[in-house]
Amino acid sequence: MDDQVIAPPRVVLRLNGVARELAVDPRARLLDVLREECGLTGTKDGCGEGECGACTVLLDGRARCACLIPVGVAAAGELTTIEGLRGDPAGECLVEEFRRAGAVQCGFCTPGFLVAAWSAVARGECADAEAVTASLAGNLCRCTGYAPIREAVARVAEQLPPGLRGQPAAPASSTIGHAPGAGADPRFLAPATLEDAHAALARLGGNAVLVAGGTHVMAAGALDESDSVGVWLGGLAELLRIEATPGSLRIGAAVSWARLRRDARVARLAPALAQAAARVGGPQIQEAGTLGGNLVNAAPGADGAPPLAIHRAELELSSAAGIRRVPVSEFGVAPGATLLRAGEILTAVEIPVPAHPPAGRLEFFVKVGPRRGRAVIDKVSVAVTAARAGDRLTAVRIALGAAGPTVLLASEAARLLMAGPVDAARIAAAGKAAAAIADPIDDVRPTADHRRRLVAGLLIRELSARLGIPFQAGSPR
Repeated sequence: MDDQVIAPPRVVLRLNGVARELAVDPRARLLDVLREECGLTGTKDGCGEGECGACTVLLDGRARCACLIPVGVAAAGELTTIEGLRGDPAGECLVEEFRRAGAVQCGFCTPGFLVAAWSAVARGECADAEAVTASLAGNLCRCTGYAPIREAVARVAEQLPPGLRGQPAAPASSTIGHAPGAGADPRFLAPATLEDAHAALARLGGNAVLVAGGTHVMAAGALDESDSVGVWLGGLAELLRIEATPGSLRIGAAVSWARLRRDARVARLAPALAQAAARVGGPQIQEAGTLGGNLVNAAPGADGAPPLAIHRAELELSSAAGIRRVPVSEFGVAPGATLLRAGEILTAVEIPVPAHPPAGRLEFFVKVGPRRGRAVIDKVSVAVTAARAGDRLTAVRIALGAAGPTVLLASEAARLLMAGPVDAARIAAAGKAAAAIADPIDDVRPTADHRRRLVAGLLIRELSARLGIPFQAGSPR
């Protein structure tokens, strides 16, 4: 009897309006498949880690980095590359305005800029110069300079009639569904329910690689091992909800930074978290990255940890054995290490918040990094919440990121701020106390001493400005 030849599993991509069936590894980077299997070389291979934006594509109308998307995830939505914008009114208008403004030199970065700009223009997110700049924060150009690019995008946003701006492939409130075709390939699973995900983890053990947004998993090459199996959590409804109830704000672990940034409930009840969401990388990273993934990666500079720690948030950890809850301030135990047990999935974040924000609330998140829109680890971040009544502060909580191996609570600094009338001397003392608990390292970013000075300087500067107290230059040592 002749050996039976079994055809490899195939993935169906809905690409530029056409369904394409491909015999490719669903764990592969979408960027490689677009260029090498589909011949769509307008999507460029630049940094490979979501920093440059040269590989920007649209997934359900939203800008994403193709270098950070597994093919199995891409199969869940509608894909559009630069080639797919040919004939589109907004796409053609952008190309013409780039030409007129002299916004193209070598051209390598241009497709990524055009696709990112299309997404922003189509959604009406280019209302002013600041918004245009923010919409392009995830794209780099090394020869033209940004002024003509911003000018071209602003002109399109002003001149193109709303009816011709193009329509995203999915409504703004929609989420990507389950990946058709990917579930048939044992190398990449798309569980339909949380119970299915638990069963997959139990079956696969250490070979399972959980994928939500993919921004860390793909950049780190976690799916490159031949025996790795991707388990995609981004289609699970249980992990995609934002729910506000009296006394609590519940956020699913697969909720993206972009959704956190846009959600009015988050902005009202946990403003520091909304501010952090707006500072996580560029639009492409914000659309892909998730709050849960940020916490599970346990980087010292994880943007999600400080704004959650000031609210005493708890993390819901789910497994086949049940559910347990852990304070976010205790979840990370070392860089890259957490209290997450084998078989557990971070499913949600519970933030205790009042139904109505208190009068005189003071809350903010600030950070220092290499540049706005960059997704790499921050130098230092500070989150603060407090209630102000006259010259007094109460209920003060301060959390520091990238100032030690895990998120740090500056309890002594908070105590000092509540100990009497707030003036420049008290703020300076609080800054010094916050810097004293910092336990950073010397690395290729700043030195440990520089990070300590940043902690003090950020806290002093921001409190002084927000409380209207003259700023004392120079951080205390």
